[in-house]
Amino acid sequence: MIGIDAVELAGYLDRPQMIERTSSHRLELYEFDQWAGSLQENLLALVRDRIQQQLRAMQVIAYPWPLGLKPDYELKLAIQRFERVEGRIELQGLWTLVETDRRRIVLMRQSRLQEPIQGTGIEAGVAAASQAASRLAEQIAEQMLRQIESEKAR
Repeated sequence: MIGIDAVELAGYLDRPQMIERTSSHRLELYEFDQWAGSLQENLLALVRDRIQQQLRAMQVIAYPWPLGLKPDYELKLAIQRFERVEGRIELQGLWTLVETDRRRIVLMRQSRLQEPIQGTGIEAGVAAASQAASRLAEQIAEQMLRQIESEKAR
């Protein structure tokens, strides 16, 4: 069983408004263009669903997990960058897979993804952001599966 811990967001992302990087030192906050619900909770649900689709043979639960359940592995995901930049979405995250019993890090990776925005308007940006987050979850699932299979083979 894999437990996905709460997704940690960089401070500037922990808000309802969408953000665009307009230069290397400037972010623009869109007061009236907001995420539907909590970005942190939405990312956690999306990542959990995509990883479950990839790892069908394993149960995947999201934090907080039910009392009495202890996952074999815990995934910790920190999103360091998730913004619109000149016609694309840039997503950067650091993720760690921990073997729960021994509190041992078995895998740690930095992921950087870019997803082109197809079309104009806020909806096109949201669709690209969703696609980028889905690709991140798929990458994590593939690498986790290889690592877990390798651990079992030892």
